[in-house]
Amino acid sequence: MQHQTMAREPRARQITFTALLIMATMFGMGKELMAQANASTTVKNIVLVHGGFVDGSGWEGVYNALTNDGYTVTIVQNPTISLEDDVAVTKRAIALQNGPVILVGHSYGGAVITQAGNDPKVAGLVYVTAFALDKGESVSSLIKDPPPGAPVPPILPPVDGFLLLDKAKFPASFAGDVSPEVAAFMAASQVPWGLNALGGVVSEPAWRTKPSWYLVTTEDKMIPPEAQRAMSKRAGSTVVEVKGSHAIYVSQPQAVALFLSKRPQRVPWWQGKNKPQRVHWPPQNRVADNRDSTRRRLPGGCPAHWRSLRLPGGLICNSREHLLRSSLVARR
Repeated sequence: MQHQTMAREPRARQITFTALLIMATMFGMGKELMAQANASTTVKNIVLVHGGFVDGSGWEGVYNALTNDGYTVTIVQNPTISLEDDVAVTKRAIALQNGPVILVGHSYGGAVITQAGNDPKVAGLVYVTAFALDKGESVSSLIKDPPPGAPVPPILPPVDGFLLLDKAKFPASFAGDVSPEVAAFMAASQVPWGLNALGGVVSEPAWRTKPSWYLVTTEDKMIPPEAQRAMSKRAGSTVVEVKGSHAIYVSQPQAVALFLSKRPQRVPWWQGKNKPQRVHWPPQNRVADNRDSTRRRLPGGCPAHWRSLRLPGGLICNSREHLLRSSLVARR
């Protein structure tokens, strides 16, 4: 029993630090962006869209955290048979909302929200390790040529036009940081993913006209982190990087809920023209920014002209010179 308690302590600290990092980052960024707001429409409706091989029940932890914070949360049960049908189901959920909506997609759900997000009620898009497709792209077109050395998802040959993951390999590939019992259940309860859904083409990506955020998971074995970074950079998303698997919404629901709730709350707060912010977790003693490839060590703390916020795992440094630059400086 003592051994199990000690084994849980590092994971509890990781989740706590992750939540603190996201909260501090979003608070500092939100203050700057809110100062430039042109309107003041408060967004309290959040619509969650799941990806392939799973259903909406995986959002339960995120749903509970958000509803406890006063948000109205709707979970879409998209059938994942075709992109067209999934977009239609999502738009029906959007139509039921009583005001502006933040549309959230995980994995293939990112393709769905990219198209469905053109709905006038959608105020912004949030990608949780998801496919942020461009015009004319499909999930199939993006995954057919994986980067060299990237892990290959254990997708079995199609049967009657539908795909499944190898059950034995599902936990390591999809849910590496989920408890073995839950990962085994997810593998056994897979929802077949239709080939027509993978081949569905986006006609007009909503991120071209609406603000977006992207949660990159650095230990993802389904969508390589570099692919996530490339899509988020192209979309001009505000980016936070978290150590976690493809199933981070299951393994770290509080952190994901915090990421959703602590983004700037009023729209339009950003015109999507700036390059995205990137925050690395755990601390890596570096500054990374999509405007350039500059990486500098800051051994003693934040520069004098930067604001700082001390956390258990380090300092958050927010530059006054650039609207969307932020970095974590580790105190080892």
